[in-house]
Amino acid sequence: MFASQQQQPGDKELLPLLPASTYWDTSPSHQLITVRPSSSQFFSGDSVTLSCDLHPSNISRTTRKRESQCGQGWGEPGNSSCYIDMLMIWSTGVYWCENRDGETSERINITITDSSVLLQSPVLPVMEGQDVSLSCRSKNAPSNHTASFYRGSALIGTSHSGHMTLPGVSRSDEDFYSCSISGAQSESSWISITASTLTPPTAQAIPTAQATPTAQAPPSDPAPLMSPVRVICHLVVFCPYCICTLIMMSVCRRTGRCL
Repeated sequence: MFASQQQQPGDKELLPLLPASTYWDTSPSHQLITVRPSSSQFFSGDSVTLSCDLHPSNISRTTRKRESQCGQGWGEPGNSSCYIDMLMIWSTGVYWCENRDGETSERINITITDSSVLLQSPVLPVMEGQDVSLSCRSKNAPSNHTASFYRGSALIGTSHSGHMTLPGVSRSDEDFYSCSISGAQSESSWISITASTLTPPTAQAIPTAQATPTAQAPPSDPAPLMSPVRVICHLVVFCPYCICTLIMMSVCRRTGRCL
């Protein structure tokens, strides 16, 4: 049996929680929490067993404004597990595992309903690309029955067996889901989709940096050409000399009087 909501020794006062069906934790974790039977919703009066994969671990929960461990007024602690014989409406909350080293599991939402219909959906986030199975369960008619399934307020399908599969889900399929049987509606549960683990790209050889070309001496400049001004100066000096020499040689030949 469960203790009342009075403050228990060891309980911690917390700020008000979001409704359990709207709270989820996607932080990486090395712990794993298992719920049997696997569902995020239960009828009032159902029993459930929660287990941790790291030993030893304690199972804690937060309900409304209280945080406490299994055995502190609720549940029967076992070997890194907790058995709850009779779930009550106030058992709705967030549950998780924590070992002595402080490693925690994902925080999961468990909703206890007093409705006559509940939706059985994945407790933990689903890997992108996987199929998601939904089951609509009636407290009054345990056998197969026609059920309607909803995403938000939109009808997504009807099944005569009470089961439905969402094939190859993607991140865009994250949403609140619910179901109904003969007009009785279940609580809504959030289905969280995590990105698939991508295969790391094949390592490629990093191209080596091209060797810097060896510095080469610049080609030697061609022999400097004589500037036009210098050429003109030389012509001005040289031409009169040549002309005078030619005139004197001509005169000398004519007169025969050469020095």
